[in-house]
Parts: sequence; C-alpha cells; structure tokens
Amino acid sequence: MSDIVKGLRTYLVSKTVVTSTLASAGDVYYGDLPQGASFPAIVLRKVSSEPQRTLAGAATGRVRTRVQVDVHGVTHQTVETTSQAIEKAVEYFSGTMGTEPVHRAYVDHGVESLLSPVAGDQGSNHVATTDVVLWHKQTLPST
Repeated sequence: MSDIVKGLRTYLVSKTVVTSTLASAGDVYYGDLPQGASFPAIVLRKVSSEPQRTLAGAATGRVRTRVQVDVHGVTHQTVETTSQAIEKAVEYFSGTMGTEPVHRAYVDHGVESLLSPVAGDQGSNHVATTDVVLWHKQTLPST
C-alpha cells in the first residue's frame, strides 16, 4: 500500500466531519471490510497511480493517484451522510495528508448499490462508492 493511501486515512480520521458519522475512527479500513465490522464503515483501495512525465518523457515527481472509497452502512441515509462528509473533507484539499504533500484532491464520481445480506450478517449492506483523485509529490528513485 502506498503512503498516499495511509495519508488519506490519517487525514480522514482527523476530520470531525467524517468521524462524527462513524461509531469510531477505527472504522476506516484498507482493502476489504472485515467480517463483523461496525457500520457505517469506510474502506479505502488504491485503484491506480499514474506518474506524470514531461513531453520528453522525464519523470516530474508528481503522481495522480485514484483511491476508491467505499462507505458501507445499514441504511441509505447513513451511507449518504458519511459520503457527503468525505466529499466535504476532501474536495479542493491542498496540503498534507499524513506525511504526504498533496497538491490537490477532489472527488471524481460516485455510485450507490445495495448488497444482499450474507448468512449471519447484519442485514442488507448499502454501499456508496466514490473515487478520490489525489495529485501528490513522489520521491523519485535515484539513478
């Protein structure tokens, strides 16, 4: 996992607008939603990372990373509230996320779905998926 995803998590759990919608700040996960997690919960997944280059092909040290942010909840309303809180925290952000310098962050798009319950599960699981795009600095490897 790249440091930028860790940085995004650190940033999100530091924002009251986001954590006030969760049972605890620990309800932000990487990769997969753990079995038995409390709802609402946030799951972060790096989708892509695209190093930026000059027209001559030289690396610039800037990267465009797309992170999929899934919000899981029992009701549509809790998922919507948490998704809106994430958008408020991230949209037009410029600064540091964790230890990562971010030039610009924005929400790209979102979709909501309803997952059927699994045996022993809490019931239906509403999921809102949003992509967060982060333009950030990357340390270039020495040659």
